[in-house]
Amino acid sequence: MARKGRVLVVAEVKRRASLEAALAAVGPEQRRRLRAAGQTLLRQRPSLQGYDLRLDMIALVPRRFPRHVANLVNDEGAHK
Repeated sequence: MARKGRVLVVAEVKRRASLEAALAAVGPEQRRRLRAAGQTLLRQRPSLQGYDLRLDMIALVPRRFPRHVANLVNDEGAHK
């Protein structure tokens, strides 16, 4: 997790053979768990009141630089 401005970012790191495989590795149930973890932290920490929550991903693919995918998916699983 990280803070940037008034945004709490929950970042998932996936190492896969391709970017497409890494993106596919974060399914609906995992997104729900990540979002729930972030929402719990926002509720429990008074210093985070008023922050927005965002799910990001860091994809690690062999022989490539790490790729940061900001605002990974919405609740329906579509990439933004």
